[in-house]
Amino acid sequence: MRTTHPAIPLFVFTLVFLVMCFVYYADLVFMYPFGFHEWAQADRLALALKFYDNGMNFFKPATFNLTSIKGVTGVEFPIQSWLAAALGHVFGRENISTCFRLLTLGISYAGLSALFLLCYRHTRDIIVSLLVPVFFMCSPIFIYYSCSYLPDTAAVSLCFVGFYFFDRYISDSRFRDLSKAIAFLTLAALIKTSTGTMLIGIMGITVLWAPLRTRIYAPGKVAGVFLYSVVALIAYYFYNQYLNKTYQSTLFLAKPYPFQEGEFDTYVNHAFKDFWIREYFVLPQYLLLVGIPAAGIPLLSKSREGRTVLATLGLFVLGVVAMALLFGHQFIQHDYYVVSIYFPLFGFMLINSVVAIRQQIEEKPARISIRSFAIGAMLILFVFADHHTYRRIHLSDDRYYSGWKDNFSTAWLKGTDKQLDELGVSRKEHVVVVGENAPNLSFVYLDRSGYLLEEHQVLQFASLMKEKNVRVAVGANKKMEDVYAQDSTLFNGFNVVKKEKMWVVMRK
Repeated sequence: MRTTHPAIPLFVFTLVFLVMCFVYYADLVFMYPFGFHEWAQADRLALALKFYDNGMNFFKPATFNLTSIKGVTGVEFPIQSWLAAALGHVFGRENISTCFRLLTLGISYAGLSALFLLCYRHTRDIIVSLLVPVFFMCSPIFIYYSCSYLPDTAAVSLCFVGFYFFDRYISDSRFRDLSKAIAFLTLAALIKTSTGTMLIGIMGITVLWAPLRTRIYAPGKVAGVFLYSVVALIAYYFYNQYLNKTYQSTLFLAKPYPFQEGEFDTYVNHAFKDFWIREYFVLPQYLLLVGIPAAGIPLLSKSREGRTVLATLGLFVLGVVAMALLFGHQFIQHDYYVVSIYFPLFGFMLINSVVAIRQQIEEKPARISIRSFAIGAMLILFVFADHHTYRRIHLSDDRYYSGWKDNFSTAWLKGTDKQLDELGVSRKEHVVVVGENAPNLSFVYLDRSGYLLEEHQVLQFASLMKEKNVRVAVGANKKMEDVYAQDSTLFNGFNVVKKEKMWVVMRK
């Protein structure tokens, strides 16, 4: 029987991944935050830039927004931002944004390759093993956030790596595989709390099931690994609370935010039905998301390992439902919450269903059929996804995105950092940005720290400038004109030192 060289399967997956990345990200990888959830993306990039500027102190995360004391803020374990800043010391501060995007993409590669290898070690079928990783690389939101600054796809990808090692533990009963699984799932939960349901599920099934189903079970070692994980999560949670309290920061959500009265109906019948349904997955993906588990899950009960998978899946479902209820409000406006809460469950369910289906197929005609199905499905998904992603990244002038484009506010900010340099405004000088609501978006582009006057606060312009002893104000032309129309005396003592087509700089 002819065997495949061990390096070939991963090489094939890597080639497919790189081709898809080139198609999706050739332009995006060099861009600053823009478009969907540019606010949240700018917050994370700001953390990286300030790590670089502030001496790489991991335990003092800060942003450009000085609403909190010295800009310091509590945030979920900011390892991505810190690593992006570290890469900035190698490739230059001006390349931190690109490094950050590529870092997130690299973590996504690690997670998807883990799914591929999990499937391949059970099926020895390269084509079928590609199906689930390609499925995720065709989800519009997974595509978008896999090359961004947000931690959601990175946390999900670390969960996928954890699943790979847990699968090895189920099959081979090696304690080191369980240790690796818990380590990756703990890191995922630190980076994005909502993925913690996967960690709890794996811990639960290990305690309830592993003593009966593995040849070697060391309760003391298992308890030690679990203890390290729990202590790390609790310790960082309290440190995060300490930072927020000590430095008076409210920038990052640090508590549950469930659906309020009537919001579940708003989400289902308006936000999801009218818009998000096409952002989570392209249409053919919904068919696979239902069809593959429907065919594969019943087959899992036929083996000991399959029954362990089913029990684990049951715990995951309970955890995901609980987490969805705790953070339900966020689903209305934030598509990426679906990534961190639901996608680990989908990945575990799909990959194990595909394994179960493929293991039942022995005859050559059937193997040809399932491979043909996998190839056809992947090609169809990619065509849909490429079309959708181009529209999302380039914000095409069509009715689909027309209602969102007015919410994006980076057009006037491009190049403002260098133009302020030309005006003699030091990068260390604080500025006030007038009429913008995103906490760090304008400061990331300006590359300066400062204070924000949101649209409802603009009449406080004079008092803020005096209180904070700030001499430079920046804003989009229209916003500045609106402020002047409300009270022309607010700008007394300030001179316009630069007025461009889209923005203006004033100095005292």
